[in-house]
Amino acid sequence: MKHFLRVFFVFVLIFFVSFSTHSLKPEDISLRLERLSPEGIATFEINLPDGWKLAKAPEIVSKSSSPEFKYKGNFKNLGNKYQIQCKLGRDKKDILKFDFFVCNNICSVVSKDFSFSPDTVVKNTSLKFFMVMMVFGFIGGILLNVMPCVLPVILLKIRHMNSRATMINSIIGNYLSFLILAFVLSLLKLSGENIGWGLHFQNIYFLKFSVVVFFILSLITFGNLRFYWHMNLDRSKISNKTLQDILYSAITTMVAIPCTAPLLGTAATFAIQESFVNLFLIFISVATGFSLPYFIALFYRFSFKKIFQNLVLNRIIDCGVIIIFVWLSWILFRNINPIEVSIIIFALSASLFLFKKEYNLVAILLLTSAIFINIPQKNKQNFNQFELEKVSELVEQNNIVILNITADWCLSCKYNKLKFESERVQTKINENNVKFIEVDMTKKNDKIISFIHKYSRVGIPFTMIFGPKNKSGIVLSEIPSVSEIVKAIDLVK
Repeated sequence: MKHFLRVFFVFVLIFFVSFSTHSLKPEDISLRLERLSPEGIATFEINLPDGWKLAKAPEIVSKSSSPEFKYKGNFKNLGNKYQIQCKLGRDKKDILKFDFFVCNNICSVVSKDFSFSPDTVVKNTSLKFFMVMMVFGFIGGILLNVMPCVLPVILLKIRHMNSRATMINSIIGNYLSFLILAFVLSLLKLSGENIGWGLHFQNIYFLKFSVVVFFILSLITFGNLRFYWHMNLDRSKISNKTLQDILYSAITTMVAIPCTAPLLGTAATFAIQESFVNLFLIFISVATGFSLPYFIALFYRFSFKKIFQNLVLNRIIDCGVIIIFVWLSWILFRNINPIEVSIIIFALSASLFLFKKEYNLVAILLLTSAIFINIPQKNKQNFNQFELEKVSELVEQNNIVILNITADWCLSCKYNKLKFESERVQTKINENNVKFIEVDMTKKNDKIISFIHKYSRVGIPFTMIFGPKNKSGIVLSEIPSVSEIVKAIDLVK
């Protein structure tokens, strides 16, 4: 009898311990409306107790059967919390039912209701979130200085630290470029275009303009050595030098920001969905972060002027202009008609001769005309067409799929590609028979842009990993580490 009571007591103890360990109540799940965009896109933040995780995307139902309600079943795993989005009727009350499939040692479904009304969007919360996005934009702007996409112009940024006046002009140029970008994005947004960060590199005319500008800058940089370039500008006039520095900085900044940096993508996504004023304010915060090295150099009265007295080092820094010119030309020539390539090469060569003979105006007119020549390419099959159905099909067959969206002009994407080719990642890919799908968005593709927008991103690099345990996919950071890639594969397999 005593033996039976002991066994029964142990069984009851195990039952209560296991029940207290594995049961999860609705009130244990923190569900918060993080923000609501002007278009009615609601972003919810979900926090689970330690040890618990979502095994798949929550099921959400509108109890009022609102026609505005839309939910595509996607969610983001942010480590210690989750983020999901759905579309609501911004001005209508609604009750949303969330079904969470949560797992610890065992899995269960926990339901929780969320009452939404226009009054729940508290202004203080919106202001707080906006300030967070401002901080994200500032930090993202700082990080943008060390992103691989900025490497071609990093030497030019250092060169702008050779005097206090040049640094001030460069700061003005940085702000000018971000304000122009914000203005253009606002216009495109009003016209109904799909917009994103750094997608100006998909515009052929912008690429042609950049090639021509850096061709001229190359001539100016090495003019006294090889090309005998003369601009006939009175160097004693401060206004000429100031204007050159500002335009030079603005152009190099535009070339330096085709890719997103950590936190910058989140801030830019928020900004693009916001009002005209908020978009400008967040882009100003990004410009401030991007200009921080100049502010620090000004504060400490630091200058690279003495360094430039070394002729060899000075010429190495000058090569930054040539590197950018070659890089931009490579991107442009890969994406235009061969006849158009020949025309641009002829215009560059002829203008070089004209500049030597000091026919500057004729040369500028020739280069300008080359920018606006557009010869359509013949229709040819694009083997990199984005087919979301293909990814979904592979995932439904319980495959692990890596979706990597890249572009010719995205140096950060090419840096990420090296991570996937590393021995550790390749071993993991081979062990798990991972399918690697690479999608090219060098040219504009609204379908790809819309897909990226669903995951609160507005630009590339963009990488997702899908698998049997997480068919909704995990979005990796902009510059993922090898460990992050390997861990994500383990989480979805």
